[in-house]
Amino acid sequence: MGGGDRFDDEYDDEYDDDLDDDLDDELDDLDDPPGGYRAPLPPEDRLWRHPAEIAALAGGGSAPAGRAATSSTRRAGRRTTVMAATLGGVLLLGSLAVLLGREGRSGPPRLALDPASGVVTASSPSGWATTVADQSARGLVRVTTTGGGPAREGSAIVYRSDGVLVTTSRLVVGADAVVVTLHDGTTRPATLVGSDDVTDVAVLRIDVTGLAAGALVPVRFADDGREPAVGETLALVCSQRDGTVGAFTTRITAVDSRTQSGGGDLQGVYLTDLAAPAGIGGGAMFDADGMVLGIATEPATTGRAAAAMPAKVVQPAADELLRTGKVVHGWLGVEGTNWSSSTNGDLAETGGAAIVRVFDGSPAATAGFRAGDVITSLAGRPVGSMTTLVVALREHAPGDAVVVSVLRAGEPMLVTVTLGVRPDD
Repeated sequence: MGGGDRFDDEYDDEYDDDLDDDLDDELDDLDDPPGGYRAPLPPEDRLWRHPAEIAALAGGGSAPAGRAATSSTRRAGRRTTVMAATLGGVLLLGSLAVLLGREGRSGPPRLALDPASGVVTASSPSGWATTVADQSARGLVRVTTTGGGPAREGSAIVYRSDGVLVTTSRLVVGADAVVVTLHDGTTRPATLVGSDDVTDVAVLRIDVTGLAAGALVPVRFADDGREPAVGETLALVCSQRDGTVGAFTTRITAVDSRTQSGGGDLQGVYLTDLAAPAGIGGGAMFDADGMVLGIATEPATTGRAAAAMPAKVVQPAADELLRTGKVVHGWLGVEGTNWSSSTNGDLAETGGAAIVRVFDGSPAATAGFRAGDVITSLAGRPVGSMTTLVVALREHAPGDAVVVSVLRAGEPMLVTVTLGVRPDD
């Protein structure tokens, strides 16, 4: 929680300094000649009342019509005025925090999951994130599983209004029963259409018979398949145990990365600076326009950095699961490790995927790949690590012929390989 603590300390220091300055200004103003005073706007036209008004009202009087108080009266009321100014400053800053969403501050809000209610709360959700959450309330449902191990809870997005939902496969695979709770508290049993461990995508379906019109509103995905930039602020929105939604802001720390999920390694995910609470899996990652950029994965342990599978991976996987019940992946047939020019003395390449094993009978074996080869690009896409190799392969189907750039004993070469079908195991 280091990032959040640093944010709190920095914010408190800045707030204290600003408040001290504001109090000094207010006290100086109280000593100004009466002629310099302007009558304030009516209270109903203002976000806050002047501290002098609050002090006057607290003493049983009415708001001042002018500055006719004597110096002795001002001195006697200074303690009250200081307290009123403090309250006024807090009200003003609180109003600005609501209006601005504290977007200028660094660091995400801290989260807490109430085990009794299953509600995720944020100490200071951004204003726009709250708006996005409100607008997407009918686009998310709560998912609860039983059997096949401990009960699990998370979220699912509404993919289609006819009852098709999408969530993380780690949440539902192996469960004996799945129940979803809609935004209005209605519960329905769900059936598993299909799942894919590689992309961490699962498709559920519920019977919509008897549901009110508009009970399920599909979320919107970014049409251009755009990816967030590192440092970009997004909103993670999840459905809570009572069907309502909770929202909080977080910043992207890495794309095309990897994380430990409940079922093992996941490649090509977005990482954030948010410590993931329990039950975040299946939540939606929104941008400020209300477009879904990713689906939150179920963390291996609570407190790990929250991660999300990109929407550009989720959508085609979900569509394929709906068509065939499974996702077929292109396969090269190698195992490897990350390779760096800084440790291998090659100045022409900054990084790559170093092959440590070529599977017998694989497309890589047929194409002549060898242990020790370093893959630096695939079909024109740079490969700087094993994770980016996996991401590059996702863009191709079995049967695709792709050109691979390789360093062999320090010498660059090109190898053409026809991808196969990834084995289930």
